[in-house]
Amino acid sequence: MLSAGPIEDLMRLARVSPVALSRVFKQMEVPGPRLFPPLVLRLDGVGFGRALSEAGFSQPRDKRVHNALVAAAEALMRRFSSASAYVVSDEVSILLDSGVPYGGRLFKVVSVAASLASAVITEKLGRELLMDCRPVLLPSVGVWGAYVLWRSRVAANNFLSKLYHGSRGRAMTPSFSVMLEHVKEKLFGVEVWEVLGSCLSYEIAEEARINPVTGEPVKKRRRALRRYDGPWRCLR
Repeated sequence: MLSAGPIEDLMRLARVSPVALSRVFKQMEVPGPRLFPPLVLRLDGVGFGRALSEAGFSQPRDKRVHNALVAAAEALMRRFSSASAYVVSDEVSILLDSGVPYGGRLFKVVSVAASLASAVITEKLGRELLMDCRPVLLPSVGVWGAYVLWRSRVAANNFLSKLYHGSRGRAMTPSFSVMLEHVKEKLFGVEVWEVLGSCLSYEIAEEARINPVTGEPVKKRRRALRRYDGPWRCLR
C-alpha cells in the first residue's frame, strides 16, 4: 500500500488559522528594550576554565584559545560594523559606536552575537564552547578607553592571582602590587597577550599595485583590520 506522505497532516493543518494564533501568541512575547549607540557588547565564555582544562589546553592562557577568541571578535566586528574590539582572558568586547543592527532589538542583538561567537570558537577549537552576551551602554564613545582599561585591569588581576596562589597555596589574596612583586620572576617569557589581551581596530593601509591599463605602479588605500597585543591601541 502506497503511503500518502504528509498530505493528511497538511489537510488537518489547513483548518488551523495562523492569523488567529499569531494574534494570541504575539501578545505573549516579551519584546525587550531597544539598544542605541554607543554601546559595548561583552561576550564571556561559559564554563571555559573547566572545559578547556579538561581538554588539555594550557592554563591560565592558551594561544590557541586566544586566537579563536580573536577570530570570533573579527567575525563580530564585521557582522555588527564594529569600530574596535578588545579580547582578553575568555572575554570579547566589541564597540558599536555609530549604529546597532536588527533595529537595536535587545534579544536579537545579544542572541546573534552570542551564537556567532560560539560558532566560531567551537569550529576553531574543535569542541562545543558557548559564549553569553550582555550590552553595556556608554554615555559617549570616549568612555570606550576607560572600559578597556577596566577589563584589562580585571584580567591582569586574575592572571596574577592564579600565579600567586599557584606558588603560595590557599593564602589570602593581597593587593595587585604585592602579587606583582611576588610573581614578577614568573612573568619573564610571558607574552603581552597572555596577561593584557589584544586590541583590534581598523586602519587605512596602502598597497602597491600595477595599473592594468597603463602598467604604472600605483598605491591603493584600503581599510584593514589589525590586531595589536595589549589594550593600549584601544585607548586612541
